[in-house]
Amino acid sequence: MQIAYLSDIGTRKKENQDFVGIFTNKSQYKLAIVADGVTSEKGGDIAAEMVVNNFGFGWRQTDISSIEEAKTWISKKAREENSRILMAGKRFDDLSQMATTMVLTVAINNDVLIGNLGDSRAYIFDGKILKQLSFDHSFGNELIQNGQISKENVNNVPHHQSITRYFGLNAQTEMSFAVDKVKNNDIIMLATDGLTKQVKESDILHVIKSKHKSLSEMVARLINMANEQSGFDNVTVLLMSQFLEDN
Repeated sequence: MQIAYLSDIGTRKKENQDFVGIFTNKSQYKLAIVADGVTSEKGGDIAAEMVVNNFGFGWRQTDISSIEEAKTWISKKAREENSRILMAGKRFDDLSQMATTMVLTVAINNDVLIGNLGDSRAYIFDGKILKQLSFDHSFGNELIQNGQISKENVNNVPHHQSITRYFGLNAQTEMSFAVDKVKNNDIIMLATDGLTKQVKESDILHVIKSKHKSLSEMVARLINMANEQSGFDNVTVLLMSQFLEDN
């Protein structure tokens, strides 16, 4: 398993509220996780770090070896972490609105599990196309899912990018999951919206198609592209592949 990641403050923010981590459990399966603190609220950086580190610490204690087990554990852990963030917000006035999005992946043999809360994304590249596996929890995307508006017209909806689910919102927050097959030199990408709202998917695809580059070089190029566009947000990118060699 080859993994490369970078997190960058961007060109306009005063602090980086993204957080990223890779963790290995007792069965030697890895959990990769990226969180993006809700930057309009105080404590977003703390919430992001809490979620990543607590998920990681818990994962290291498990001997999970199947996608089904992983999904069950992640669902339970997400509820625990959401409760922990809500409780911290009640205890400390300066953290009363702390919140974060999250996207994660677990690869077990040829299966990959994706889980997300918010608008941080996961993609799979199969050598030809870049397919989004996560579900954006945004106002506009949920209108599309419910058949209330077309994808072509969603940009005309006020606040269509407002996120509707994240850690710290309420006690009922639930993650979305997807399962897919991983084969050959497939690449999994996790990224915060600092990348996906600034760089077109076609441009991301062009970089990831550059098989002569290492994963580290691809990550660095994607970060630079986001900052060249405007750098309005923190940006975090993680790439992983079971077979592709990194330099």
